[in-house]
Amino acid sequence: MKKNTSLSYSAIAIATLFVSLFASKNAYSEISIEYFNQYKHTKEMKAYVDGLGKAYSWMNVRLNTDKKPQIYCPPKELAITGDNYFRLIEDSINQKNNNMGLIEPMLLDQLIKVFPCNKL
Repeated sequence: MKKNTSLSYSAIAIATLFVSLFASKNAYSEISIEYFNQYKHTKEMKAYVDGLGKAYSWMNVRLNTDKKPQIYCPPKELAITGDNYFRLIEDSINQKNNNMGLIEPMLLDQLIKVFPCNKL
């Protein structure tokens, strides 16, 4: 009995096209200011910014655990939310702080600026 391989190849081609379309552009790259502004009202962008902020927060936790200086120092009683991270990026864009036109360094710079560490 002969198998219908043309159907299998078609399914693979469609699946590959589907994955490439939805995994393209920003799945493996930084987010530009233009892209951020275009998609800032989507739940995906809000989730990305929240995840980015949490990654910076966990970086600080690790540095603190290793007894190394933290990058930024928010008050211990302050829980920074995804909305806070979002606002920091928007403030930076409004202040024309370009940072290579990318939101990732923009957020980190804002966190350092707003929550400086006391160097005694």
